[in-house]
Amino acid sequence: MSWGDVFADGRRQAGASPETLAIFERRLRVPPDNDEVAAIRAMNVPVPDPSGWRLPDRPLPESYLSLLRYSDGGECGGGERWFQLFRTSGPVGVREMTLSYHVPVYMPGALPFAFNGSGIFYLFDMRGRADEYPVIAASAGALGWEPDEYALVAPTLAEACRGTTNIGDLLYG
Repeated sequence: MSWGDVFADGRRQAGASPETLAIFERRLRVPPDNDEVAAIRAMNVPVPDPSGWRLPDRPLPESYLSLLRYSDGGECGGGERWFQLFRTSGPVGVREMTLSYHVPVYMPGALPFAFNGSGIFYLFDMRGRADEYPVIAASAGALGWEPDEYALVAPTLAEACRGTTNIGDLLYG
């Protein structure tokens, strides 16, 4: 897939190297370390003990790895659909955003990979085994698996990225 053909607009970042992706995939699956646990506790939000949180332990879709090779972070989109892609590491990294927003507590099995620019996450629904995972939308302030807390964006990443409607419309009607 040529991501440059998919995204009509945006500011892409340099793509992730194979080494960066290998580190990203390994690190993504491990429980929070002591520094991450301390940072979560410092938020003073009543959540279960972060040292026991589990991140999805499923293979990442090849389409997503391909997107990260194209742009590790950055902003892109088309029409009213916009992606603020999370990086493979750092303060706006996938792992950091997953833990900061307590996704393992509120949406176990989900993995956020981008914002829409208005506080709505794009997430993979990784609860089932698949080569590709459905892409869903959920508000960063109201994460959950109840039917009114998330919406299906598309059955695959490629279809989600080719869409042009605002995902807020899918989530809020």
